[in-house]
Amino acid sequence: MVDYTRYKVGDLPPVIGYKDIQRLFGFSRSMTYALLNRPDVGAFVLGGRRFISTEVFLEWIRKQGNGGAQGE
Repeated sequence: MVDYTRYKVGDLPPVIGYKDIQRLFGFSRSMTYALLNRPDVGAFVLGGRRFISTEVFLEWIRKQGNGGAQGE
């Protein structure tokens, strides 16, 4: 299991995409696509590809561990 708390915003690029998420967090391709297509995650489209602010993504993950979006 990946320890998401070890990542800090300064350690990663400001914006990440599908392949970055797969490599950094060990998510499968289908899981990553499903995740970045969720409206509550905060991804955006640029040049036909989906990206997300690293800061926004890490915060979203932290909230999931604390009941976050599913418990709201």
